[in-house]
Amino acid sequence: MKKYSVFISIVLYKNSLSELKKLFLNIHSNRSTYISVVDNSSNPLIKDFIDSKNINYIASENIGFGAGHNKNYKNFIASGLSAKFILILNPDILINQEEINLLKKNLLNKKVKIVSPLLHNIDGSIQDSIRILPTIIDIFKRVLLNNSFTTNYTFTKIIKAPFVHGACIMMLIKDFQSINGFDERFFLYCEDMDLCRTIYENNYSVVVDSKIKVTHTHKKASRKSFKLF
Repeated sequence: MKKYSVFISIVLYKNSLSELKKLFLNIHSNRSTYISVVDNSSNPLIKDFIDSKNINYIASENIGFGAGHNKNYKNFIASGLSAKFILILNPDILINQEEINLLKKNLLNKKVKIVSPLLHNIDGSIQDSIRILPTIIDIFKRVLLNNSFTTNYTFTKIIKAPFVHGACIMMLIKDFQSINGFDERFFLYCEDMDLCRTIYENNYSVVVDSKIKVTHTHKKASRKSFKLF
């Protein structure tokens, strides 16, 4: 069985080549990192680009975010591969290898099961990625009244968070396996919230390391489209 340090799982749906080129500018598969992409839009142009980067590509019908990551993970294990960490990564994240290594250090604490960096917008402002676990009323207020799920934090090094945005989260792969990955009843949105809730129900922690800052070119699609909401 070939062993890696980090398995990076990425799920695509109608993403642009320019966006993917930015993503893969600073990360690549090597002897310690294995990257696999599930493309829910099965775009042949995307496949050609991913293949040129020596990254595993899986064509798929649109099965959603959580199911896409689960499919990536199952394919990784079925291929006879293993890793210590799994990094769930959105295609609109800009991250480098040094930042990935810093995320890994947080999981040396046995009480921490999910770690995220502090997400920033392109202009450097901090995103509302550290969130409360919302009620259904909070969700409606977020879209209809433009309320936020964010709570007020002092940005010290480590922040215990009820719920972090799933654009960039790392776990030990054995912990991801122990909770059977994402709940596939969530097709799009809230699957990251459910994952964090599951961690808390098992008396473990979700944290943000605010010294690790990565850029997230967040589209906020669910706040612009009532259909997506």
